[in-house]
Amino acid sequence: MKEWFSRRDDSSPLRSPHIAAGVPNATTHLNWTVLGQIALTVLPAMLLLSRGHPVAAGSVFFGTLLLLLAYHLSMRKPVEFASLTIGTLPALLLLRESLFYHSPIAIMGIGLSFWLIISPVDRLRFRNHGQLRWFALLACLYWLFSFGLTGNYWANLRVLELSFSAITVYLLARHRQSMATACVGIALGLISTAAALWQYGQCLGTGVVGTFQLGHPPTFALPLALILFLAIADRGQGLLLEFLPWSRVVFGVTAGGLLLLSDSRTAWLVALVGLIVITIAASKDRITLMVVVVLLVLVTPILMRSSKGDCITRRVEQTSSTQRSLNEKTTGRFNQWAIFPRVFHDSPVWGFGPGSGKSVYARYADAAEREGWLLGNRKGISTWHSLYLHVAVEAGAIGILALACLLIPTLLRSLTQAHSSGEVTPLLGILSFMIIGVFVSGMDANSGVFLGLGFLGSRRNS
Repeated sequence: MKEWFSRRDDSSPLRSPHIAAGVPNATTHLNWTVLGQIALTVLPAMLLLSRGHPVAAGSVFFGTLLLLLAYHLSMRKPVEFASLTIGTLPALLLLRESLFYHSPIAIMGIGLSFWLIISPVDRLRFRNHGQLRWFALLACLYWLFSFGLTGNYWANLRVLELSFSAITVYLLARHRQSMATACVGIALGLISTAAALWQYGQCLGTGVVGTFQLGHPPTFALPLALILFLAIADRGQGLLLEFLPWSRVVFGVTAGGLLLLSDSRTAWLVALVGLIVITIAASKDRITLMVVVVLLVLVTPILMRSSKGDCITRRVEQTSSTQRSLNEKTTGRFNQWAIFPRVFHDSPVWGFGPGSGKSVYARYADAAEREGWLLGNRKGISTWHSLYLHVAVEAGAIGILALACLLIPTLLRSLTQAHSSGEVTPLLGILSFMIIGVFVSGMDANSGVFLGLGFLGSRRNS
C-alpha cells in the first residue's frame, strides 16, 4: 500500500478539492471578523460555565449566537452563517438543551436552506454531487418514515443533524478561508470547554455543574481528532497553516494532549487509524507527524499526573484487564453484537421499520436476560450503539445496502484522490466516519463534519 501511494508525482503542487476550479480562494489568513464572532459567542458562555452557572451560560451563548446569525441572514451572507455555526459546534452541542435539544438541526437547516436559495453556484454544486444528493434524500426519507411509523417526530430526527452538518461542511470547504476559520473556531471551543469543565468532572470534557450533567466523551473527543488531523495532514491546509510549520505542531500537540485526557476510546481509535493513514499516504507530512508524536510522548507523563490522569488510567485498565468480561470492557456494547444475529434473523430484508430500534433492542435484550445468556447487564444502554446495527435492525439488508452504496464509492474515490494528488483529508474524513459508525450511532453534527470532509473526495471538479 505504501508503494501504491508513493507512485504519485510529489513535485506537482497540491490541488485541493477545497479550491474548486475558477473559485478565487487563494488566501493565507483567516476571516478574523467571523473568528472574533465565534470568540464573542463562546468565551463568555464558557466563563460563566466555569463559575458554575450553566443556565446563564446557555442563555448568553444562544442569545449572542442567534443575534449574529440573524445579522448574517439579513446581510445575505450564508457562508459566514455556516462558518459561525460550524465554528461554535463544541459549545452548541454542549449547551444545546439551553434552547432546545434539537436546536442544532433548526439552526443548520435554516442556514443551509438560505444558502441553497440565494447561491446558484453552490446549489449547482450540491445538485451535481450524486452521493451527496442520495444521502440527503435518504436522510429525509428515513426520518419521515420513522415519524410516520412511530408518531414521534423525534424518532431518528438526528439523522437530519448528521446530513445538515455533512452538507454544510461540503459546501463550506469550497470557501477555504471560511472553512479554516470554522475549524480554528472548533479548536477554540474545545479548549474553552476543557477549561470550563476541568473542575467539574473526573474526565476531561464532561462534568456535573449544579444539577446539570454536561458533555459526552465522544462529543468532546472526536473533534479533537479532527483538529489533530487538520494540523498534520496536507501541510495544514485545512487550518491555513501551510507556511506556519510550528503552528501546525502547536495545534497538533494541543489537540493530541487534550485527546489523551478524554475518555473516548472511539476517538482514540479514530486518531490512531488516521495517523497511520497519514504515515502511509502522506510522505510530505511525516516530519510534522513525527515531531507531534515525539512531543506527545514527552508530555504524556506530565498529563497523566494531572487530576484527569486517574480517569484515563482506569479506562485503560478496564479495557486491558483479563479479569473483566468482553461486555464489561466494551461498556455493554458486546451484548448488542451478541443479540444482533437473532434480531436480524427475524427480519433480514426489511428490518423492523425506521424508528423501531429502541423497542426492538429492549424486547430482545429482555428475552436474552430471561434466558440467562446475556453477559452481565445492559449497562444502562437502551438503544443500538452502532450506526450499522441501528440501520440493519430498522431497515434490514436493504438499509445496509443503501449505506454501503453511500460509503464505499466515497471511500474508493478518496483513496484514488490520495493516490493521485497526495491529499488525504477526504480519506481521513470518510475512514473516521466509518470507524465512528462501529461504536456509536453516528447521527450527530460531529460525525457529519467527518462525513462532509469525506465527500470532498467524491468529485474533484464539482
